[in-house]
Amino acid sequence: MTDDFQFFEFSLANDAPRDIVASALSSPAAGIINTINAHSFNVALKDERFNAALRASDALVADGIGIVWAAKLKGVKGLRKISGFDLFQASMELADEQKLTVGFLGSTPEVLDLILTRASDEYPGAVIKTLSPPFADGFSDAEAQDLLKKIGGVDILFVGMTAPKQEKFAQQIREYVDARAVLSIGAVFDFYAGTTKRAHPIFIRLGLEWLGRSIADPKRLGKRNLVAIPTFLFNCLRLSLR
Repeated sequence: MTDDFQFFEFSLANDAPRDIVASALSSPAAGIINTINAHSFNVALKDERFNAALRASDALVADGIGIVWAAKLKGVKGLRKISGFDLFQASMELADEQKLTVGFLGSTPEVLDLILTRASDEYPGAVIKTLSPPFADGFSDAEAQDLLKKIGGVDILFVGMTAPKQEKFAQQIREYVDARAVLSIGAVFDFYAGTTKRAHPIFIRLGLEWLGRSIADPKRLGKRNLVAIPTFLFNCLRLSLR
């Protein structure tokens, strides 16, 4: 689908977000777009189903400066950081311009109501559908198909169930989902709804969004990143030496 950069076993798309989404929309089957950062890289090394879902992506982007820096140390030059929010904005702009139908599958009814209100105002050309699934570690094929039936046909389906659940779900439904593009964008649901703040723009411009989010949510993300970053560096070194 895109020009790829190889990062260990993962092929990373490096086109502009709008081009990545447009390419998925033009493909004959549903195009699956996922993101990877230092934390998800670590998880993928231990979770084979998650690993397989990431590798099966039609476009997998580096949503973390750690991936970009590590790739550069491996000799991969020019790889850009593309966040889930970048992909979301590009998708909504295309939906607004082309009068596409967009589905939000995930999160709570309260968050989805906030998304619907804001998106309807900012992207009036897009048709918005929402569905809050029951909380579960995963869904059977029958349950997944029932969720898709409830939300109905869409051009773009955003899945917001947190990683690695959302990527596994996207891979599970790819053969029968009635959508042209499926994006696993997790935290973007809360960012766009305003229930969780993104890092300050200064952190984002410096490529340090992870640090800004750690400061904003030290109990969850701060603690996670304290473990994830050293583990990521160790894993990269170990795999390089192998």
